Amino acid sequence: MVDISRVRATWTGFPGAPGVSTFYFASVTDADLNGIAGFFNNLASRLPGDVHIQVAGDGDTLDEATGTLTGSWTGTAPGPTVGADGGGYSAPSGATVRWLTTFIHGGHRVNGRTFIVPFSGGSFATDGTLIPAAITQLQGAAAAFLAVAPANFQVWSRPRDATPAWTDVHGVTHAARAGVAGQAFSDSAFSVPEQAVLLPPRADRPCGGNLPPGAGVRGTPKASNRTASAASALRNVVGGGEKAARTQRANSRWSSIASAETGNGIMRTIADVTFGGGSNASGRTSNSDSMS
Repeated sequence: MVDISRVRATWTGFPGAPGVSTFYFASVTDADLNGIAGFFNNLASRLPGDVHIQVAGDGDTLDEATGTLTGSWTGTAPGPTVGADGGGYSAPSGATVRWLTTFIHGGHRVNGRTFIVPFSGGSFATDGTLIPAAITQLQGAAAAFLAVAPANFQVWSRPRDATPAWTDVHGVTHAARAGVAGQAFSDSAFSVPEQAVLLPPRADRPCGGNLPPGAGVRGTPKASNRTASAASALRNVVGGGEKAARTQRANSRWSSIASAETGNGIMRTIADVTFGGGSNASGRTSNSDSMS
């Protein structure tokens, strides 16, 4: 049995808060905690002034194969990150950092994501994509973070339950799928897409759709490709049109981990997201099958 340490950073102060970003480490140290805080501090100038992010000084350890809680860890919590941008912003809109590994597990590449939501309105171009200066700043923050704990930081591919063969409503039979044990992998690189992300509110998720913070999914639904309405909504917000509440309603289709990267400049993504008082929220880390 191999344990991994789960670290949570809580986002507060903005409409729809709280939120949480989750990171995994082979064995967390105070240097790792300071590295997470440094990552957010390096982005503070592009975080709305309402935003406060606090990295926890304690947390849980998990069995990487099963996801079962096995114990806890204790460290020293770093000081909070406080957003410094005083301009307008769309509460469910932001950016993402992709954490890249070289591994394949359970038939999928193991990559993670951290969502930086909300992000300052001035970080977006008129077409809804991130401006070059914002991308450069995100890249610098990610590089500095990986330099602190290049081997200790992990992307966790969660365990997947076995599923029996089944027949859909069209009479098509789908083969049984074997279960896959979870496994954590060291992160080696990162990327920053120019597309914005739109994290809809909790109301867009079905009852019982709550995922553990930072976790992947067991049997991930296919990603939603319905990004056109979300792109239009975000552009309206950035350009001073419809309000964020309209943006949040732009697309209510559920996906436990949904992402679509298109030329429209928007990725509509739902991953461990809660707006309106749940335990999970924006600023999360995830990927198509795994999360860090």
